Amino acid sequence: MSAYIFEVRCPDCGIIQLDPDQLWLVLTPSPLPSHIAFHCPDCGALVRSPAHPAAVETLRGLVAVEELDVPVEALEPHDREPLTEDDLIELMLDVERWAALPPAA
Repeated sequence: MSAYIFEVRCPDCGIIQLDPDQLWLVLTPSPLPSHIAFHCPDCGALVRSPAHPAAVETLRGLVAVEELDVPVEALEPHDREPLTEDDLIELMLDVERWAALPPAA
């Protein structure tokens, strides 16, 4: 048994206690927030909870650490509306039409 027990909150089950090997710290590049993750032993849900920078430093030596490598492009600001399902369907139809065209001579 571990010398440490963590009390965490599952949105469905409330406060539960976990050993250090039952949760992990997920480090993300700025501006994304790092977080603590665990599978609730009662309901099985994957729970993620934001981690304050001081908590990150404390937990680093106590629990498993996962470092996410997020591509720089994913962190760029986007000023246009996101693609809709209709946009994607239209793109797929265009690709089919382009594929049906005879090769250029």
